[in-house]
Amino acid sequence: MEILFLNCGGTIDKTYDPAAEIFLHSKTHLPEIFARARISPEIKIATRELFLKDSLDMKKKDFEKVAENCENAAEKKILVMHGTSKMVESAKLVAQKNLAKTVVFFGAMMPLEIGNSDAMFNFGFALAAVQNLPRGVFIAMNGKIFSATAVKKNGTEATFESF
Repeated sequence: MEILFLNCGGTIDKTYDPAAEIFLHSKTHLPEIFARARISPEIKIATRELFLKDSLDMKKKDFEKVAENCENAAEKKILVMHGTSKMVESAKLVAQKNLAKTVVFFGAMMPLEIGNSDAMFNFGFALAAVQNLPRGVFIAMNGKIFSATAVKKNGTEATFESF
């Protein structure tokens, strides 16, 4: 099975800079994520780094770039690692394309390098989801799958909810 992995950065890829006392994007953590996940060799993953940004910093052209990459991909199964703040907007834009593909967005509420991060769980869950869901666009977060057109982020609870 071939899966395209689109990397947009988001919280998962943030690194703490102790001198500046801030989290920033300096490099991707994908090699570490893939190594720790011990993905079956039967699963072939092609990766494409679109950008490394907090989704709060994404502009219209960034959302369009995500949608265009999903639309133009040869692969029929696509994982999108994305910041959670604007994940719904990005997923809805891809859903409007009505692609004959399965696209699953995921992210994390805490950076991978933080001890209690949900990053690895969400990655594994999304990887399983993209292999088993029908065509459509979904968000896979914290053990739940949501349709891209019927989900919202609850900032107070740091969760996603159907509506």
